[in-house]
Amino acid sequence: MALKFGFHCLKSVINPRMNIRRYCANIQSSVDKNQDESDDFGTYDLPTDEKIVYDKFDFVPEDMDSQDKHEAVIGDIYRPGREQYLRQLNYLIHEKNNLREALNVLEVEMKEQCVKPEQAHFRILIHACAQVGHAKKAFQLHREFKDRGLQKHVGIYADLFHACTNCQDKTFALKQATLLRKKLAEDHFNPNKVLYHTMIQAFGRCGDLETAFELIDEMRQNRVPVTSESFSFLLQGCVSDKENGFRHALLTWRAMRRKTVWPNIHNYNLMLKAAQDCGLGDIKYTGDIIQACLTADKKLELERAKIKAFRQEKMKAKSQPEEVSIPVKDHWTDTNMEIVSQEDKEKELGVVPFYEVPNLLAKRPQVEHIVGLATEDTAQNRFMLIGGQTGFIELMGKDRVVPDIKIMDQMLRLIPNTNEAEQEVLSMMPKLNIKPDINFCNQLIIIREQRKEFTLAKSTLKMMTENDISPDIMTFGSLARCCKDPKSTRIFLQDFESIGGRLNKEILTTLLGNMCIALVPAAVERLLRLGVRQQIKPDKKMIQTVEKFYQTFRKFIILKEKGKHVPYPVLLEIRENRLANWEQFITYYKEWLAIVKPDLNEDPVLQYKTIKDKLAESK
Repeated sequence: MALKFGFHCLKSVINPRMNIRRYCANIQSSVDKNQDESDDFGTYDLPTDEKIVYDKFDFVPEDMDSQDKHEAVIGDIYRPGREQYLRQLNYLIHEKNNLREALNVLEVEMKEQCVKPEQAHFRILIHACAQVGHAKKAFQLHREFKDRGLQKHVGIYADLFHACTNCQDKTFALKQATLLRKKLAEDHFNPNKVLYHTMIQAFGRCGDLETAFELIDEMRQNRVPVTSESFSFLLQGCVSDKENGFRHALLTWRAMRRKTVWPNIHNYNLMLKAAQDCGLGDIKYTGDIIQACLTADKKLELERAKIKAFRQEKMKAKSQPEEVSIPVKDHWTDTNMEIVSQEDKEKELGVVPFYEVPNLLAKRPQVEHIVGLATEDTAQNRFMLIGGQTGFIELMGKDRVVPDIKIMDQMLRLIPNTNEAEQEVLSMMPKLNIKPDINFCNQLIIIREQRKEFTLAKSTLKMMTENDISPDIMTFGSLARCCKDPKSTRIFLQDFESIGGRLNKEILTTLLGNMCIALVPAAVERLLRLGVRQQIKPDKKMIQTVEKFYQTFRKFIILKEKGKHVPYPVLLEIRENRLANWEQFITYYKEWLAIVKPDLNEDPVLQYKTIKDKLAESK
């Protein structure tokens, strides 16, 4: 604690224990005496009035309160500064990949050391939170950023929208993205091209495609160029809608054609992704796709045909008021009405006209003879609507887009799973000067395994050797799908161990799933023991796989006791082993759950909980 009475400035000059008043009163007599005795050497006894006098009001002992601690920290010239902490944050995030520790540096360590964070500290942390989808923490940091009055930056807004894109809680992310967009509009902040793209991606991924389309129109109003990259982010939002995404993707593609935007390789990849994962939605809305494919002249003719058909119906109703009116079919043009009537005549004669399925991605698809889309909503049928194998590649050539191996990988997932369709894709690759890569070979193994051609799937390794392709961990994960019995599983594990491979939880889960389907308790137990030896921490999927096997096998045993039919592996276990393997599995299964202590947490951002967050929850 500092000296009281305002004498703290003299602390470093005089003895703090000396009585100041007596010292000042007698200083003159001491000086005169020293002048007279200037020739004396050594020390001499001081008078009583100059001796040290203690006064309890002159000095208060140190108590190290908050002010003293603050002054001690501020006075430490060797404490790290802002640049040192910025380098530490970069090291923790980019090299150590330790976001939680980096957040603790900002919220705890920098606060204790009284170091004021700057814009750069918040930018790097908000960007890291956006990469992992921790939207809640990103917006908390942005709130603190605003409270400190730091200068705004467009990169921080882009990272906030990117955090909404990667967030697992889409409801929370959509709410925050909407509020942030509203705040930007209130502040009259003009987004640039990059910020618009992140906004489109955020609203599209969160399920608000209407706002995403509005942003495209807003870009044109603000004279921000709309490019194929803009439509790529819009197509990503379409792909996130699993029920109606393919219809939205086709409408987006027609809008891109209408705005004379040239598609690129990413647009084509996303269309294949939409055809694979997304549906057409309600059939009654598919007529919008046909109308979007029509030119302006065709649409005008359609409107005129509708008006003319309505007038004819009205005149017919007036001339025959007693008869029940039958509504006229709504077709595109007058010529179409003639074609339909001609088709009816041909049907009466047993002649059915044939029309090729048009490519809805073409610049001007021939859809005049189509009334609507009512096909079976499968990936193969959706692929046929965009040209199929041949038509899709031909359209890419017309748009001067060179297909790559990713296009062939996507097509491999969409074609019918037959040897003929697979050979057609493989024979197409040398003509297009495309060489297979590791992802293509892994997908080839998977689709061959799905056809139950296990030998052919394993022979893919020979093709990889011929093309100088080294297998990765995903390759062994794909090969693990081919192990359907204990013998093949044992051979796979021996070969994998001989090449120095180490199991991960994905491969182990695949093997466990196959043995659970095969209903072999001994094999399941061996795999669980192997996972413990190699210190593989199980995830929720692995726990659910083993638990489902336990419940299923137990149900079959109960059914057998009631005299009902059970699968042959269960019957074999009862006859030959008298359920010894099953009982041994039950015993170890309980021990295994106690050993591994599985974490069934579904929220991935809980691993980034900081000290500040834990203190806030405890209050």
